[in-house]
Amino acid sequence: MGDQPLAEHLAVIGVVLFVWVARACRRGKNSARITAAVLAALGVLIAIYDVSAGRSTVNLIASLVVAALGLASAAVLWQRSAGAYFRYFKRPQL
Repeated sequence: MGDQPLAEHLAVIGVVLFVWVARACRRGKNSARITAAVLAALGVLIAIYDVSAGRSTVNLIASLVVAALGLASAAVLWQRSAGAYFRYFKRPQL
């Protein structure tokens, strides 16, 4: 129970980062795809830690949902069609 405020702060930071990534992807920033992949990997590592640490069922479910959503979003961002979208923004603007 002592780490609850820390978990809440980390959750807020995570939401802010994912909103930033979504906005950056909308603007065609390729670095946002890389950041999304890193955040997804961190989400998976946190989920693994939560499982091994014996967290409550609610925390486990939340952690696994976040990890699954992160992996799904990273997978979508690295599809070939998404690559074409990001390449469109790299072309010289007239």
